[in-house]
Amino acid sequence: MWSEALAPGEPGTALTYARWDGTAWSRPATVLLAEEGKADEPALLAVGDRLHAVWSSGRSGEVLYSRAFAGDAYAAGGWSAPFPLPAPGEVGSRPDIAAGPDGSLHVVLAVPVNEGRGIYYTHSADGGETWEPVRQAFDAAAAGWLMAGGPQLAVDAQGGLHVAWVRSGLPTMGQAQGVYYAGSADGGQTWSAALEVAAGTHAWPQVATGEGGQVHLVWHEAGAQPAWWHRRSLDGGQTWTRQERISGLDGVGAPAALLQDAGGALHLLGLAPGADAPALLLTSWDGQRWSPPETLALDVAGAEPGLAAALRPDLGRLEVLFRAGSGVAETGGQPAVWH
Repeated sequence: MWSEALAPGEPGTALTYARWDGTAWSRPATVLLAEEGKADEPALLAVGDRLHAVWSSGRSGEVLYSRAFAGDAYAAGGWSAPFPLPAPGEVGSRPDIAAGPDGSLHVVLAVPVNEGRGIYYTHSADGGETWEPVRQAFDAAAAGWLMAGGPQLAVDAQGGLHVAWVRSGLPTMGQAQGVYYAGSADGGQTWSAALEVAAGTHAWPQVATGEGGQVHLVWHEAGAQPAWWHRRSLDGGQTWTRQERISGLDGVGAPAALLQDAGGALHLLGLAPGADAPALLLTSWDGQRWSPPETLALDVAGAEPGLAAALRPDLGRLEVLFRAGSGVAETGGQPAVWH
């Protein structure tokens, strides 16, 4: 699922869906349309035979939710009527959704600016039928921040919640100012104090959990020497190792994808656009260190930074999506989605 805009630089107004059956992609179809405002920043989650989507509407600050049976999701009529998640009364953005070990649904979102700025959390124990009142995981106003955004969420095997997000200045003032983390062991009732994971031009955090209370954070550092970094916790987020630069990923843009296979091993996949030879780079964590990256050259032109990916543990298969030139003159140079 992705958002489509009427013109470059504008927010999306429609969510488009396509399905890969292992052999071919279905024809893309517009399934959710903004009646007003926007339909932007979607996050899509599969749980059993259901798909769950959340996105920013831009309408009264609402983050909207809808669901569909996977077999019906190719048609607009297959999706439930969108409704707003419990909101803090401010403009919500960049929602992320994850499933707990019991099938419960968990959502984090950011309120980037205004008096209520911060990171918020809500969850559903009945498959999206009802949602608990929103709770604040981090109060950016009380901390004296100008903006907070880009939250990413992981739920561990015990139901513990782990969230990472980005501190930044106002949009007119430029770049990110650091990556932060907080956790909750009681279903979001209370949260740990925000931990400064990395200060400076660091953003695009990704979170993953493992056995024995392991929590992993990776993130991107922009600037003169772009890099990807890693920190881990062995006790559910209470204490952390020092940050470690992941070698071999220089030039890899954000976002990247942190993925976990059936054996619990972690894999980090990124795209190095390259002026002439874009490539996918894949590195794996063996419990102690990251492997030298495997490289796959891409026979495409005009690759843009960032990708999306999913790992199917049952098949050991990795699926990757990225944007690059369509190679078709009639498109007027608009990028295409590649798989």
